[in-house]
Formats: sequence, structure tokens, C-alpha cells
Amino acid sequence: MHGKKLVVKSSTESRQRPLGEDSLNLNGRIVEPYLNYDVLRALYAYNTYHKRSIKLKALLLSQIEKTNMDKFLPFGMTPKRFLYKFMLNAETYGSAFFERAGTQSNFCLYHLNSYTARVDREHHIYQRSSTEHVSLEGGHFMYDTILSDFYGEPDYIEAINQIVTLYKADRYNTKFFDNGGKPDLAIIFEDSDPSDEQLEAITEYMRTNFKGYDNAHKTLILTTGQGNGENKPAIRIEEIGKVEDMSFEKLKKVGRDEIIAAHGVPPRLVGVVDPNALGGGGELVSQLHMFNQTSIQPKMELVEEFFAEHGIELELRPFDATAFKDDADLVSGLVQTGILTPAEAKNVLGWGK
Repeated sequence: MHGKKLVVKSSTESRQRPLGEDSLNLNGRIVEPYLNYDVLRALYAYNTYHKRSIKLKALLLSQIEKTNMDKFLPFGMTPKRFLYKFMLNAETYGSAFFERAGTQSNFCLYHLNSYTARVDREHHIYQRSSTEHVSLEGGHFMYDTILSDFYGEPDYIEAINQIVTLYKADRYNTKFFDNGGKPDLAIIFEDSDPSDEQLEAITEYMRTNFKGYDNAHKTLILTTGQGNGENKPAIRIEEIGKVEDMSFEKLKKVGRDEIIAAHGVPPRLVGVVDPNALGGGGELVSQLHMFNQTSIQPKMELVEEFFAEHGIELELRPFDATAFKDDADLVSGLVQTGILTPAEAKNVLGWGK
């Protein structure tokens, strides 16, 4: 007796098409990041607390206990420097890449800047150039996110608006001095109605010269014609906008605190000193210990596991904040390990003011 055969495709093969928030570029193969890497690259230099937070985490995540990575690096590149650059990219973009050149047993690792790195739908790695995408063998590390299956998420994603806002506030204040340090004024000459041409000119001037932080604190001169020859022209000076200094101070403090909170770093380690908290106690010891436990050590485990998958032995050294008797002793240890510079240490201890 002959029966029909049931043909079943492999039950372990996924049928998902996980593009999420990412998008394919014009060639339909390369997946573009869901975050704008041009923006993330620019943000790195926009705010000192943002930059210092990124560098602090990268330094803490590149403290090596032991590794065989030196066998696979080009001449002149050390494991610590390679790992620091790798983690600097991971903390800035949420993803980090390296190129692996050679055979399975004899290979060399090269740093690949995340800004130029891309992946396709099969997670193959490419380097973006001005004219093409170059296929590379290598590794892609990422902090997982629900927003993408192809690129990672940096810690500060929810603070991006604050970073941009503080940058604009700084530019606004800078323009105060560039434009003569004057308050915002309108100088109005009265005694006739402006012509249509004058109204159009004034409207265009306002549109091009007063909109945006680059045109802060300029003085506007308005004329209303030559008068009727009988009445003397009257000149009136009015404030058309005023921003109090205190509002900037409050804006910058709130923005600074939100940026640091998004990174999760102890504020004192990036230069925020509360005079009421200074002294010989162990407040910073406690904060750094908690930061290590909740953020740095889980990331260390991810990094070690990632390199192990690529045949690289890597054991990272956690910074044990509890081994120090007080904050001053802790800061001295951070300087010795290269995590803080002497100048940064003075600020942390409140000696830089």
C-alpha cells in the first residue's frame, strides 16, 4: 500500500524578517543603523560630561588582568590600547567592530571604527567608504536593544535631546559676546508708516538674522520713513527679548544631571562636586562600588564572552572600590591605574576650584 509522504521543512529554521527600526540602503543589502551615526559622532564633542562619561566607562572596561590578544595584534598595537578604542566605540555607538585578517589559526585583529562599519541582513560586516561597501571578516559586539536586531544601543540614548539643548545654550551665550554683549533691542524710528518694501526687508532680516542661537543678542534697527517734515522723529528703544542668566544656570544643571544619570556614572568622577559632600568619608567608594556592580561588571562579562567566541582569551580586572579606606585613597588608586588623570583627580576631590 502506497501512502502520501509528508514533507516538512527544518523545524529549527526561523522564518522571521527582523528589520525593526533599521532600514536597508539603496542597494537593498546593507542595513543602515536606526540611530544616526553622524549625530552620535558629533555629540561626543558637544558636552564635557557626556564625553567624560564615555571615556570613564571605556577606561574601566579596558583594565586587563590577562589575555593572549597580543599574539593577534599588528606591530605597535597593545591589547590595552586596542580594547580601549573598542570600548570607546561601544559606549559611543552601542556597537563595536574589529576586522580579522588571515586564516583560522593565523590571523590579525584590526580596529574598525563603528562610524564606518555596517552589517547586512545576514550580519556580515562591511566598511563603508565614499563609493562602496567593502566586505570584511571580523567581529561585531553590541549592547542589545529592542529597537534593532542589527545595531546596539548606547546608554545615553534618552539624553540625546539634553546634550543638544545644552550645546545650543552654550552657543547662545557665546553669541552674546560675539555680537557685542548687548541685550536684545529694537530701535524704532517713528513718524511715518513703513512701505511694503521696508516691511518685506524687515521680515527677511528677522528671518535670516534673528532666528536660532547663532544670532542671539543682536540689535535690530527699524526705520519708518523720512517723516512729514513737520514733526520731529521720535526714537524709542525697547527690549524684544531677555533671557536671565539664572535660567541658563538652571537649564545647564538639570541637563548635566540628566546626562550623567543616563550614563549611570558617579557624578564626582566626571567633575561634578557637591561642596556639602566633600570630606574624608567613603561616599565615592560606595558610589563607585555600586556602579561597578550594576553596570561595569555585567558589561565586562559580555566583553569577555564576545572575545572568547572569536578565539581570544580575555580576562578583565574589575576595579575594587571597597579595597580603599576612603575617597582620597580611592582617587589615588584611580590615578595609578590610568582611569583618572591627576588634574581630574583634583576636581573629584574638590581641589580644582
